[in-house]
Amino acid sequence: MSRFNELLAVGAIRAAERKASYGGALMPEEAYELMQLSDRVKLIDVRTNAEREFVGQIPGTIGVQYLSYSEWAANVAFVPMLKEEHELNEGDYLLFICRSGGRSSMTATLATQAGFKNCFNVIDGFEGDKSEQKRRNCVNRWRIAGLPWIQS
Repeated sequence: MSRFNELLAVGAIRAAERKASYGGALMPEEAYELMQLSDRVKLIDVRTNAEREFVGQIPGTIGVQYLSYSEWAANVAFVPMLKEEHELNEGDYLLFICRSGGRSSMTATLATQAGFKNCFNVIDGFEGDKSEQKRRNCVNRWRIAGLPWIQS
């Protein structure tokens, strides 16, 4: 089995354990490795534009905010933007990431329901869980893992 397929299988097991309706749940390191293995893997950052601009972003991601800041209203054009504006295909491998894993799980579900076949949630997101001191970026995930990111 290729490393690509191994990562997909691990993600599928995690999604099944979580009773998720999308294809898989990946740790950030696994998501990054998957991105390196195929150009059909697309990382979609569903955080708000403000979060990406001020907190930081991952180079090469597709930014499509799911909830607006400050109303937190759902972006009704989310799926059409994936298909039309970003020209993603139903067979692409779509990895969804947000701050801590909630919105990315919702959008992986939404994209799956819209016909995308290979949707994955990046567990714990860009900033991860809060520490005992109630701070993010201390405990886990993309930034803590030392994976590539930039800040404007």
